[in-house]
Amino acid sequence: NAANPEIFKPEDTDQCRRELGLDPGKHYLIFIGSFKKMHHAVDKIVLAMPGLAEKLPDIILLVVGDGEDRPNIEKMVAELGLKGRVLLFGEKKFEEVPRYINCADICLAPYVEKPGLSPLKVFDYMACGKPLICNSVGGLDALFQAHDIGTLVHSLESSIWVDAIDALIRDPERMRVCGENARRAVLETYNWNSICRTIEKTLLECVSGK
Repeated sequence: NAANPEIFKPEDTDQCRRELGLDPGKHYLIFIGSFKKMHHAVDKIVLAMPGLAEKLPDIILLVVGDGEDRPNIEKMVAELGLKGRVLLFGEKKFEEVPRYINCADICLAPYVEKPGLSPLKVFDYMACGKPLICNSVGGLDALFQAHDIGTLVHSLESSIWVDAIDALIRDPERMRVCGENARRAVLETYNWNSICRTIEKTLLECVSGK
């Protein structure tokens, strides 16, 4: 797993927000990915938004993606009165995604626990220099401990996400440090050139019998 740091890179946050018609003065969370029940728990983040709004009145969730669970998410947004609080942008072209990520203060990755997790979005978030909040699945705990890139939660319980998001967004210095750590980790390790070199080295060692 890796990212392309030449495509996914930090951009001016206020400018990206203006280009997408967003208020630069608000706080933004973002989820990028598929609406698949077996992969992502987008519904848990939506359920967290009423509680978050009580603590952070200017918080908005951006959701970019599509899939089988989108009708359910749209229904939840309507029933919870979250129109304008949760913005669903649908699927976007690959080259457009970095602009959306760069609008965010914090990037979210709520994963359903399952074998074979491939968290590419995590590395795209990191490449853009953003702090993350994820749940502890698929080895992400080791990634967070090694690089200090944000907050790792140990449940999909919405109230836990509310507390984690509230604590991080009230600490701009920590957000800055985590974002810088995330970008550095991609430049040094989690980029496709580095990953390919590692694979090549491993295959050559296998061929040589080492």
